[in-house]
Amino acid sequence: KHLSSVLELSDKAGKTQIKDKLFAFSDNEYLTFGYNEIKECLFSENSKIISADEFNSDKALYKKDFTFICDCDKICGNVTVRSREAGDSITLAGRGVSKSLKKLFNELKIPVNERDCIPVICDDKGVIGVYGYALSQRVETDNNTRRYYLLNIISEDKN
Repeated sequence: KHLSSVLELSDKAGKTQIKDKLFAFSDNEYLTFGYNEIKECLFSENSKIISADEFNSDKALYKKDFTFICDCDKICGNVTVRSREAGDSITLAGRGVSKSLKKLFNELKIPVNERDCIPVICDDKGVIGVYGYALSQRVETDNNTRRYYLLNIISEDKN
């Protein structure tokens, strides 16, 4: 039973439980075995809202200091930063199609054991970004952007 579930991982990314906390992990290239530690990650954030004039006057500085940049006026409600949750999806800027975060992480070849510590940025309507990887089409900047929302996140593994 366990052997067949491990063999199923040979051509896809994922993990399978072998016994108790022992798992087999696959990243499409390598198969590894180890103990699945529940990672708890803490996110500290630094955010700022600035006008388009201020942003355009020193884009290089802001892009250096803030990794996530979106249109502030397109955000619905409050912005929160959290780990991924089952059912999360995002409509990627420039693509126009909705994709589950699981599929996005597979496409980006992010190892299964690292996915829970990647910050997911949300507003009251849903996911607006995956920190360092993706921006939602719903909040992307354009020529009409009057205010920018800038965000920098520091992840810390609690373990």
